[in-house]
Amino acid sequence: VANGSTLTILPGTIIKLKNGSNIDMLYTANPKIICKGTPELPIIFTQADNKASDLFFHDGEVEYTYFLNMNLDKGSTSITFRNIIIKNCVFKNNRADGGKMDGGGAVSTVGKLTVVGCVFQNNKIRTAGSAIFLLAINKNVRCVIKNSKFIKNKSKGKIKTYNYPFKS
Repeated sequence: VANGSTLTILPGTIIKLKNGSNIDMLYTANPKIICKGTPELPIIFTQADNKASDLFFHDGEVEYTYFLNMNLDKGSTSITFRNIIIKNCVFKNNRADGGKMDGGGAVSTVGKLTVVGCVFQNNKIRTAGSAIFLLAINKNVRCVIKNSKFIKNKSKGKIKTYNYPFKS
């Protein structure tokens, strides 16, 4: 994603990552993502093969989007958000076997994250943060979780923070 650009993903889009492909906005200057599905036409991210893939979304909104069967063999998380609002999303059967960082079987954040009405189900990692991992590299990292469900996620804990304590 180019510097200063907006990535817009339309309702009903199905994205199947393969051969370790990535969508990476983490190191792009002033990026934005608009990823808004609808109840009738959700956006779906999944994998076409068993190769590890990464999603790094920066600044924007993600709504009615399903993240299913994502795999990150050598890293620490399946999906990384930075300064994102996610609403009515499903994170199911995602896995991360851990790497240099501590956790995040479904989601990690290195910035502000707001989670509303989401479902985290059957996500796993061998270290910590089976559903959400907060990489608090400074005191500006914030996470607000409202009306969300955590079902059968596996690790050393559902929510894990690094450096700073989690406050809900």
